[in-house]
Amino acid sequence: MIDLSTIKGKLIGLAVLASVSYGILGYMAYSNNNDAHNTTERMILIGDMRANINGSMSELRGYQLFYKEEDLKNYEERNAKLEDAINKLIAITRSQENKDRLSKILNDHKEWEELNKPRIEMIKEYRHDVHSRDFAETSNGKKLKEITEKSEELFQKLNLEQRELSTKMKKNNLKTLDANAAKSEVITFISALVILGMFAFIIRSIANSIARLEESIDTVSQNRDFTRSVRINGNDELARMSHKLDELVSILRQAFKGIRSAS
Repeated sequence: MIDLSTIKGKLIGLAVLASVSYGILGYMAYSNNNDAHNTTERMILIGDMRANINGSMSELRGYQLFYKEEDLKNYEERNAKLEDAINKLIAITRSQENKDRLSKILNDHKEWEELNKPRIEMIKEYRHDVHSRDFAETSNGKKLKEITEKSEELFQKLNLEQRELSTKMKKNNLKTLDANAAKSEVITFISALVILGMFAFIIRSIANSIARLEESIDTVSQNRDFTRSVRINGNDELARMSHKLDELVSILRQAFKGIRSAS
């Protein structure tokens, strides 16, 4: 245990207090940096998600217009990247509400993908005919039109969901960062206040003990008054030093008495 009645104990206590405070501040800095890193990663993934949702629809439309295999390949890559971004977001998102939103977007996207599979097969099979009036009047043409319209509706739903999610996550992330900053400021202020208060108490305690000891010694030395005690109350190093000086004064008093008796 630390003996706070001594100067050494007080200084050790101050050092321990400062170490704990710096440890807490260090942990807060690490936690804040980690939150900032995760916030940045979430914002990047949200941007990727938005880009891939819009990009997959753009590639699908391009394939329906120009029948390029490259567009179809890009469409499939966009879908894979979108699912990857959503899964990563689910893993690093703390809010259960946002996790549920992401899961719904993922399920709706898979539904959209499944909806577009027969559409892609018809485009592959009929190619240029899909834009002709004759094909539009056939059962396949009507089916393609129906799938295209449903795909557009579901895509708009996906777009709305991801915009709402983006707004919600940005709000939550900024709220978390602001709360972390405020918490760090409060802890820093309280730690500085406590450390300065402890330091001032130690300085005052030492200064008072020195002043009392100096006053007692001056009285003895100037007035040659060996009957006065120079002992000061306390259990610190200066108090113990005063006890030794008091013993010395007592010895001198006895010596002077012996000299007077001999004279």
